[in-house]
Formats: sequence, structure tokens, C-alpha cells
Amino acid sequence: KSVSKGITFSSDISEGKILEKELLKITSNVAFELRKMKLKASVISVTLKDSLFVSTSRQRKIDYSNSFDEISKNVIDIFRDNYIEGVNIRYICVGASGLKSEDEDIQLNMFNMLKNNEKIVKEKRKKQVTKVMDKLKDRYGDKIDYASVINSKK
Repeated sequence: KSVSKGITFSSDISEGKILEKELLKITSNVAFELRKMKLKASVISVTLKDSLFVSTSRQRKIDYSNSFDEISKNVIDIFRDNYIEGVNIRYICVGASGLKSEDEDIQLNMFNMLKNNEKIVKEKRKKQVTKVMDKLKDRYGDKIDYASVINSKK
């Protein structure tokens, strides 16, 4: 089982910055769907198809997450590691797999608990903000999104 979103452009895009902006928009939707389904993903994938529809897919294992920040960081890293500036791209897709319910406990050993305590507190705060964002996005649609996505639309 997986959650993915993709877009086929009406014409080729060969600028990395434009493609990154589109990837952020798609990632926002994928993360939103994961949260809506109360799931977290452990594998993030990016698929690029060139103007001849030759496909390149890459994936990365991550700690279970449905956070836009965590997923988008990995999506952009995967893209930058694999895209050659100037190559014409016609289709991009972001996928999330290795799914697990939000409610399932993730085992942490004692060392990781101490090391990750601050991270856990930050994650709780982000989760609260994200819940508010999701409620607003449900109500107002695409008019509400993360600043990085909104800024990329300009």
C-alpha cells in the first residue's frame, strides 16, 4: 500500500528550481493525505519521466513520518542527487510507502530515548501546528499551505 501524487506537464520543464517547486506542492498533498489517513511512511520515492517518457525512480528509507518538513527534505535531496540540470522533464511523482498507523508504537531503545528527547518535544509541537493546518486546509482547500509551498507558487 502507498500514497502517491504526480503531475504531467503540458510542456517540458528543464529548470531544476521550477521542478523543485512543483515537487514541494505535490509533497504537501502526499503528507496531507498520509495525515488524513492517520498513516506514517518509512519510504519516500521520487519518479521523473523525461520528454520521451523514460522513467527514473529513486527511493529513500526514512524514520516513520507524515511530516511535510521531513518528507519534503528527503524529496528535494533525492531530486537533487538524481536530476541533471537542463534535462527536459514531462512528469514528476512523489510517493510514500512502508506505511504504518500513526497509533502504532515505534520502539526506541534507551539510548535513542535520551538522544531523541528534544526531537520528540519538537515533533509534538510540529504535530499540533500541523493538525491546525490540516483543519484549515480541509476547510479552505489549496488557499492554505506551508510557506515554502506558497512561496514556490510565485
